[in-house]
Amino acid sequence: MVNVLVCVKQVVDVNQLRISDGNIQEAIQRAPKKISEFDLNALEEAIRLKERHGGKVTVISAGSDVKTMLIREALAMGADEAYVVSDPAMEGADGLVTATVLAEMARRIKGWDIILCGEASSDEAGYQTGPRLAKELGIPFLAHVTKLELKSGKLLA
Repeated sequence: MVNVLVCVKQVVDVNQLRISDGNIQEAIQRAPKKISEFDLNALEEAIRLKERHGGKVTVISAGSDVKTMLIREALAMGADEAYVVSDPAMEGADGLVTATVLAEMARRIKGWDIILCGEASSDEAGYQTGPRLAKELGIPFLAHVTKLELKSGKLLA
């Protein structure tokens, strides 16, 4: 059994981005949002682990305006629970600020065995949040993992 905490980020669905009046910022604000593709990969792997070995998948997200439908999507995919910090003060937050908030969420959630993050966000591709989160929590960090297996009680990457 493995309990997985998965970090997800809300990003603009660029496939539905429409710029009609030349104002890119307004178009971005109006565009539909979705879970970052990279984070979906992490969520799918967490759900596979749960299906094979039991346990629980918990989704966490932090941002300036996290949409409820994104959390519902994660739950519909197979996550067991979700926690969100949605605060306008997080508008434009960098990887350090986001990792600090996610770390505090992880500390309060208790009982997780591993945290999965996408390799980067599909909007900024900063590659910062996962490593900074691990540092903040004092836990090991592995990058660009493509497969996880639980064997003899040990998680192999």
